[in-house]
Amino acid sequence: MNKVSKNDPDAFDKTLTDEERVAPTFTEWCDATLARGVRCFAAHLYDSVGSDGVTGMAAGLALEKIARDHNLQTYTITIDGETEITVKIKG
Repeated sequence: MNKVSKNDPDAFDKTLTDEERVAPTFTEWCDATLARGVRCFAAHLYDSVGSDGVTGMAAGLALEKIARDHNLQTYTITIDGETEITVKIKG
């Protein structure tokens, strides 16, 4: 198994085989490669935006899905009566 720096996406990319690199989607990768990729991406994301940023990004994706599922152009939630999060769908 190739060692991958947990916070270096470029190091992970160097571990991909030619077949994995040209695969149409990551779902074509073997389980071990996919697991390494997820681990590397998660560590990089936490290093980039911190745990609050990751939580915020996940919340944003969930809100976008709700808005798209209900054919809404915008969707806003209010948290604790103070913080508003709005998702705007383009196109």
